[in-house]
Amino acid sequence: MKIKSLFLLSVISLAVFVSAACAAQAEPVYASGTAKDQAVATAAPFAQDILDGIQKKDFSLYSKDFNAAMLKGSTQASFDKMADQFAAYGELKSSDLINVQIVSTYYRVNYKLTYASKVLTMGVVIPNDGTAAVSGLWFK
Repeated sequence: MKIKSLFLLSVISLAVFVSAACAAQAEPVYASGTAKDQAVATAAPFAQDILDGIQKKDFSLYSKDFNAAMLKGSTQASFDKMADQFAAYGELKSSDLINVQIVSTYYRVNYKLTYASKVLTMGVVIPNDGTAAVSGLWFK
């Protein structure tokens, strides 16, 4: 009887663990219509400044649209390292909008970056409350 109880407890625990793990993998939610258009209109000049700043190795241009938290977390040294890495990819051939994700109270505007020798995704994160500032940035 003890073995059956232990087995049943193990199965229930495993089921709870698997359910919790699956719940954490929520489907992304994408903006559409006016919300998408507004997010893209806000993020597009920011994305261009970021990409131009990287290409020109100009930290001021790269970071000019960052909010206070982003500015605090960005350093000239980390930027220089990143700009050198991007320079190794060659010329930026194109930057194309992929989609706009809704992530909590933010929009993540995703772009496909095509360099001479590499293709990346860039996510420019902006608040969805209309505040015009870059609140997050990632490349993968």
